[in-house]
Amino acid sequence: MAGSPSSSSSLFVYPLFFRVKKLPDVIFLFSLVILIRGIFTTFTYLHDPLDIIPVHFPRPFGKLAFENDLFFSGHTPIPLVGFYVFRGERIRYLFLGLSVLMAATVLLMHQHYTIDVFAAYFIVYGIHRMDLWIKPWFDSLRARYFRG
Repeated sequence: MAGSPSSSSSLFVYPLFFRVKKLPDVIFLFSLVILIRGIFTTFTYLHDPLDIIPVHFPRPFGKLAFENDLFFSGHTPIPLVGFYVFRGERIRYLFLGLSVLMAATVLLMHQHYTIDVFAAYFIVYGIHRMDLWIKPWFDSLRARYFRG
């Protein structure tokens, strides 16, 4: 799973209502994390832990739950995106707290291996640094081709 509904929705609801100018940054970094996580899960195939607590969704949502998409955890980095995007604001610590809470929850529920969760923090930091490098180039392309 990519993240809890509460942490994912708060990541988009907060900038939508309070920091509209930050919404493109949230979407860009979120998309980059999802894209790179897809690459990681393709190349790092791990089986679910043996003592996993099974989660069953109602009928239409049952097909949305994937198996063996463990490395790196999708639960931990989603709120962590908010921590990196909202630099200089106090709300960022709420997102960091949500990320730690999600990490503790998936570890206690045995939904992920420990390395999946801890690696997510390091990988998302690298993605954030890559975002700082890519974003000015992307913004210059957007300004050049999409004037308006």
